Amino acid sequence: MSERKITFKIVTPERLVYQNEVDEITAPTKTGVVTVLPNHVGMVSLIDGGEIIVKNEKESTILHIHKGVIEVKPGSRVTVLADSADHVSELNIEKIKQAKERVERILADKENLSEIEYARYQDLLVRELSKLKILEKYR
Repeated sequence: MSERKITFKIVTPERLVYQNEVDEITAPTKTGVVTVLPNHVGMVSLIDGGEIIVKNEKESTILHIHKGVIEVKPGSRVTVLADSADHVSELNIEKIKQAKERVERILADKENLSEIEYARYQDLLVRELSKLKILEKYR
């Protein structure tokens, strides 16, 4: 690996979403948006839902992430462990809108949900709204 590159990967419980040597990573953390460059200081931070922008030479890759942890290690190694993550190109706006509407209907019947179920569905709604926001921005 070149000292001018970052070894970067995003992993979910289901799959390896992204892995490459890159120039720059911008991610939404709980304390604000952070941009990681080669030889960045080590850190660990919680990630909010939103977009991760990966730059490599003149190309940018946009990914959607829903909650996770970013770890920056010495030697320009960065790993994101995420609940879910997708390339924006993989997202289907119609399926996302249908999922959002389905979750909204379930949440409307709040009295038939336990507190845990309600929180889980609220989290799903946030994820779908985040995907829609990114799709509107890049399509």
